[in-house]
Amino acid sequence: MGKLLEISPAALGMLQGYVALVLLGLSLVALPRAYLRVLEVWRPAASLEKRFLGAAIAAAAVVRWFVAPLWIVTMFIGYHLTEQALDLLPVSHYGVGSSAFYHALFAILPRDHRSLLWANSVVGVLTVPFYATYAARMTNDRRVGAIFAWLVALVPLFIKNDNSDANHVPLLWWLFGGLVLWDEALETGRRAALAAAMALFALATIARPEMPLLLPLLVAITTFARGWGEHRVLRTKEFGVLALLFALAVLPQALHVLRASLELKSRSSLNGLGLSRLLLAPALLLTNDTVLRPRLFPIALLPFALYPLLDRRPEGRRHPAALGMAALASLVVYMVDLCEANMARVQVPGALFVTMLAALGLSRAYDRVRAPAYRAAAAVLLVGTAMPSVSRLWAPTNEQAEEELIREAVARLPGNEPFTLVRMGWDDRDPEKTTEFTHYYFPDYLIERPARKGRAISIAAWEQRPRFDVPAYFFAGVRCYASMRNEGTPPPPGDNQQRPCARMDEQFVLEPVFEREIPNRGDVWLEYYGDGPTLRVGLYRIRPRVGVASAR
Repeated sequence: MGKLLEISPAALGMLQGYVALVLLGLSLVALPRAYLRVLEVWRPAASLEKRFLGAAIAAAAVVRWFVAPLWIVTMFIGYHLTEQALDLLPVSHYGVGSSAFYHALFAILPRDHRSLLWANSVVGVLTVPFYATYAARMTNDRRVGAIFAWLVALVPLFIKNDNSDANHVPLLWWLFGGLVLWDEALETGRRAALAAAMALFALATIARPEMPLLLPLLVAITTFARGWGEHRVLRTKEFGVLALLFALAVLPQALHVLRASLELKSRSSLNGLGLSRLLLAPALLLTNDTVLRPRLFPIALLPFALYPLLDRRPEGRRHPAALGMAALASLVVYMVDLCEANMARVQVPGALFVTMLAALGLSRAYDRVRAPAYRAAAAVLLVGTAMPSVSRLWAPTNEQAEEELIREAVARLPGNEPFTLVRMGWDDRDPEKTTEFTHYYFPDYLIERPARKGRAISIAAWEQRPRFDVPAYFFAGVRCYASMRNEGTPPPPGDNQQRPCARMDEQFVLEPVFEREIPNRGDVWLEYYGDGPTLRVGLYRIRPRVGVASAR
């Protein structure tokens, strides 16, 4: 293992990139194969069940494409994810799977984070048939699959996740497509289904660092639900060969994750590993889980999720137990100390399996409770407990205001002549403050795209060598007022303007291209901003002030 870790990061990254591109090519065959399995599973279903599923898929598309906005999930990270996808190398610490997918799409789509958001939104809808089919097979009840499809379509947490930059959206597409094919291979012994499943599993595994742990657990649980010892395909030579190829394909990702983990641990930046993680499990599950927060997840789904697990009837116990194990495994794997902004993104897979259990509980409760009034009350309760998450997940933020300001600034900048855009950058951080977690990611790719002749630089770089031989502009966005504080720390008084932005006003003449006062939305997700009611933002043409030399 030590010799493997000695492989240079550049060589390991190249190897990961090649593996990802090969697996993406294989997914072009594996995914259609999975959709054929969807049709096979639902073909014998009653016409009402099929119409119910079709309506759920249509509802998911309408809500995501025409109702819900496309938002970067939190704190400008989507700009960084887009930049990583455009460059592909060096490989993101998450892995290469999703980045390679976006990288391939950028060959035909505009080099813009909105392309990535739209791709996720489309993929989110395409995954709904896999969710429904997997739930139907895991419970031997297609009605449960249709109910789960409706819940995925309409639960606000899942809508927000699909319409964001969350890099596990394509991962869930590959994961559940692979699980559908895995179930087909277990049932029918078809080797083509087995091979396609393994390709999608490998692609999902290289997309995020937790997947080498979570995926084997989910595959084992799925196999348990379908009955251990009944599947001859797992005792064939072909399965052994495919398992070996899978291991070789994910080995670079495993090495990448191990190296990154050791590096973070050496800097004391990786908490929760080892025995302490197990000891803290109950506390973290109770205090740091999305499904237990009414502001993020409809709390009324939880009793329905528990109902099948508490049902003492002898028939069909194995399927609720399997779903319960899948839910617990996915919750524990994501058991890390997170802020709510990241909980609403990272912990979505665990929420999905809890919701699948709730779909089973709703189906069973529907059969046992015949009174229309009780059924209507349950529906009202589900809708009512979803409302707090609607207001929370789409609350107006300074970060969303910044996105709109960036769009306006890009539209106002020169389109066909050289220019310089000065904006806050990573080297503008104040060394006297704990601002290492303040995110300064900026969509430079919108400025430095081939069709433009612009360049984007930090304030510090501009101060070292100001140049006025081409037009220069300063973008003063909300990050001029952002500085990360410890959780629970009260906001500083005033607008909290950072020194680099203040220096630009002191050292240069700033002529407004556009300027406005916007409401300060404050710390909606993280402790960033001051308590002032407004923030002055805009785009400015930079002119030299008397006594300030310019470089020619």
